[in-house]
Order: sequence, then structure tokens, then C-alpha cells
Amino acid sequence: MRIILTVSRTLYGLGFRGHDLALHTWLFCSYAAAVVFNELQGSVFRSGISLSHIDQLEPDEQGFLLMLRKHNMTLTIDEVLELAFQ
Repeated sequence: MRIILTVSRTLYGLGFRGHDLALHTWLFCSYAAAVVFNELQGSVFRSGISLSHIDQLEPDEQGFLLMLRKHNMTLTIDEVLELAFQ
């Protein structure tokens, strides 16, 4: 409850009111919970991106995903959580 209170008061201070305040509070808290849950479950995004359907992409799109794929496996839980909650 204190986290929701802190988040919603901060957003209120930034000018959010009513429905927009509730929506942004929910999204912020849901995002935070999802990041923590995903990391605790061993994020699939830190493994190599599946290439099973790469042939459906244009060559430049394929190259981009291949470049990104090699970096996904080097991400650590510490850096993900630090960036998510800085």
C-alpha cells in the first residue's frame, strides 16, 4: 500500500488527476511488478532471441535482430533491475 501511495502522490504532484491518475498509477505499479516477476523467473529476454521465423523478415531486419541477439544473453538481473528502478 505504501508503494501505491507513494507512486500515486508523486504522480498527483506531477499534475495527474482522477482517471488519469489511477491509470498511470496502475501502469507504473504493474510495470514494476512485471519486471521483478520476469527477472525472478529467469527472463526469457536474456536468452537468445528465437530465430524460428526470421525468414519472414527483410534482410536488414534479420541483421538487426542478429546484432541484438548476441547482447541479450549478456544482460544481468542486476543491470535490468537497476535500469528499471532508477
